[in-house]
Amino acid sequence: MLTWEESAKTVLRKLQDNQYEAYIVGGAVRDKLMKRSIRDVDICTNASVEDLQRIFPRTVDVGVQHGTIIIPIEGKSIEVTQYRNRDRSKLPTLHSDLAMRDFTCNAMAMNINGDLIDPFHGQEAIKNRQLQVVTNSPAPFKEDPLRLLRGVRFSLQLSFSLEKSTKEWMKEYAPLICQPAVERIANELEKIANVILRKRDIQFLLDCKVIRELPYIFPNRDLFQNKLKAMEDTFSISGIMELWSMLSFSQFPEESQRAVNHYKLPRQLKKDILTIIYFVHLSLRKEWTNFALYQLGKVRITSAEKLLALLQGRKLKVEEMISQFDSLPIKSKKEMAVSGKDIMEWYPNKQGEWVGNSLALVEKAIVLNHLPNQKQEIYHWLTKEHKE
Repeated sequence: MLTWEESAKTVLRKLQDNQYEAYIVGGAVRDKLMKRSIRDVDICTNASVEDLQRIFPRTVDVGVQHGTIIIPIEGKSIEVTQYRNRDRSKLPTLHSDLAMRDFTCNAMAMNINGDLIDPFHGQEAIKNRQLQVVTNSPAPFKEDPLRLLRGVRFSLQLSFSLEKSTKEWMKEYAPLICQPAVERIANELEKIANVILRKRDIQFLLDCKVIRELPYIFPNRDLFQNKLKAMEDTFSISGIMELWSMLSFSQFPEESQRAVNHYKLPRQLKKDILTIIYFVHLSLRKEWTNFALYQLGKVRITSAEKLLALLQGRKLKVEEMISQFDSLPIKSKKEMAVSGKDIMEWYPNKQGEWVGNSLALVEKAIVLNHLPNQKQEIYHWLTKEHKE
């Protein structure tokens, strides 16, 4: 299978063979220079969408109105876009296209031979590990306010500091972050979740003006600010559940519900986040119980324990919690020796809610080691319970 770079060069070669200009641009160039793994490739060209559709037998129309299509090459989706120009009265060129990008480290291009085109000093920004807007003006943020949140993400993802003017413009134009569609905002936050966020990074998010402008995010910011100081420097979060549990946590559960609904999170993720927050609230009042761990489930334990530890300003006990979960007699309802069908056979005159309640009683008794997970034992125990 071809690598991302090889797939991109296949597209470049075919466009050049047809007398068009074409360059790899953006994040792929930055990541190559930083010796980071390349996970996707964008190409810009002077070929029109119609030209691209004529040259390549298979294309996917993802943004034809913006001059963008996808060209599949051996399992890799190469995004190809026509040159753009801020001044529509002038012919778009590679330089005009790069001038419309967000940050200097993303405003570089590379030809098929690996020669670098760097009109806005992206290499220098990488060397200085600094994030700076292209054109040294706030224009990129005004053209697409989502770039404010991208600036936050790149700063965390690349461990870049914000250049002084860029930092000031991000503060000044932070209120614009509410303009993009919530799906685009949620997608950027999901990309932030792919970064291991250490204590200083969480502090950066809590302090960041752009994040502060996002509705329903960090409703209990002051609480986190205070508690984070007590955490060890090694404390970190990563992954979509850990980040969203923290972003949406509130002392008032209805606020957490509003957060996950507002950003239109996928149904299962919403369920996971709200379950984590429910059990964290429960555990703030009393210690984890075996049944609480069972209901929480192994996948959600780490996220819940990290959030709880932060709120309590204490050391993590993730391994202890997982070990406690692993020692449970059953890990899910599927492992029970009986089902609702068995209970209906034992008690043919009972049905519906009674059967469900009986099954729930059995489930809890097994988890708490009050009842062996054996069919006959369950039958005798349940009969006795209902007689009492």
